[in-house]
Amino acid sequence: MNDELGEPTSYFALEDGTDVFASDGEKVGTVVRIFRDEAADIFDGLQLALLPLGRNVYAEADLVNEIFERGVLLTIDEAAVQALPDPVGP
Repeated sequence: MNDELGEPTSYFALEDGTDVFASDGEKVGTVVRIFRDEAADIFDGLQLALLPLGRNVYAEADLVNEIFERGVLLTIDEAAVQALPDPVGP
């Protein structure tokens, strides 16, 4: 699957709408917001819109395995993604 997602990249290049995949390879949603402090070079996590209903959840940075040009791979499976908490904050 990694070949289909393009080259590895950093969270600086990540865009809203990028597909997100669980550790089992299942597409689970899309990126809605990237939580980061660019000045301090800190990646905090992602807000995701889950498929199929679009409920938003928050995935902490340690749940992100790899970021590619056309996708994000998480360290957790689809069931665990569905159990992620709602995003908080501004």
